[in-house]
Amino acid sequence: MSGKSYRPPSVPYPNVWLTFEAPDDNGDLVKYRIQDLPEDRFEDAVKHMQANFLLDETLCRARNMANDEQSVIDFTSIWRETIFGEKLSLVCFQEGCDDIVGMNVLYVEEKNAFSDWSGYESEHIKDMELTANYLLEHFDIFEHYQVDRYLSAFGLSVMPWYRGRGVALKLLEARKLLGEACGLTLTSNLFSSKISQNLAEKAGFEKNFEMTFEELAKKSSHYTFNVSDSKSTFAIYNFTPREYENTFKRKCSVRVNTIFYYVSKKNISFDSFHHYGVDACLADYGLSVQPLYRRLGIATKLLEARKLLGKACGLELTTNLITSDEAQKLVEKAGFEKNYEISFAKLTRKNKKFSFNVKNKESMVSIYSKRL
Repeated sequence: MSGKSYRPPSVPYPNVWLTFEAPDDNGDLVKYRIQDLPEDRFEDAVKHMQANFLLDETLCRARNMANDEQSVIDFTSIWRETIFGEKLSLVCFQEGCDDIVGMNVLYVEEKNAFSDWSGYESEHIKDMELTANYLLEHFDIFEHYQVDRYLSAFGLSVMPWYRGRGVALKLLEARKLLGEACGLTLTSNLFSSKISQNLAEKAGFEKNFEMTFEELAKKSSHYTFNVSDSKSTFAIYNFTPREYENTFKRKCSVRVNTIFYYVSKKNISFDSFHHYGVDACLADYGLSVQPLYRRLGIATKLLEARKLLGKACGLELTTNLITSDEAQKLVEKAGFEKNYEISFAKLTRKNKKFSFNVKNKESMVSIYSKRL
């Protein structure tokens, strides 16, 4: 980082660089915009990177940096210096919502400029710097492209529930527009995963040099990153009220009235209260795990924690309406017993309000319960 601004006064700030549309989970087109990160969202941007980039980026994940206090402190300092100092970072917003969908922390790398990382204490971050410098020794970007400076980045990140909508690709495209407006003719990056590498190539980046992690590890222990066996630690917390609105904006279906109507009628077919001899039970309106973290047993742990919560609240029963084969297997594994089931086809014949557009009409809707 050079410490000086490369943003000409003639370039508006904050500026919207591009807009695009992408389908949401319901198939409806949603509008997004890529713009300069405004000053009043600087701290939100830092928190976004702490919560997402450190968990997802290959090198950070391999060294478990999200759970290393000093790494978090040092990375936060780097992001603050970059975001606050250069005003080049890009952010994606969804129309009608101020949540950060994704962002790219950008800065200008200058020829012969010295980046002083000696003040950072995290050994992991020092190793990342050593690794980056080692790779760049094999390809001189300035010499090859005959430039004195180029646009680079300290992280590209998209919130998990917005992935698969082309947000990261659009951030890379907007990065090109920003660079051109600032008089820069080149943007360059180290990409550490197949996903990001494929994305970069799709955005028009060309590959200059590559080396496997296995080859890197043979050169020095500083270049060793356990990319195949890195493990994350997960914790289950109570859901804080400040997150309610954000979650429902992301996940609530336009057809919730139909779903709630059926849920309210389910005791007609099976009376959980009478069958188990209770006056109250712990129920739910949804169990969800971000796609990135599925197949790790998180849903099972949520069900186990639910039992502990119910018992602590003096409840003797928990019950669920289950609508997929996968969820049925999950609750059975967690010790729930099946009380009642009916196919979607039969449901539709009983009442048009119970009609749901599922691919397999013979799949079952089931009621499961478990004593606490």
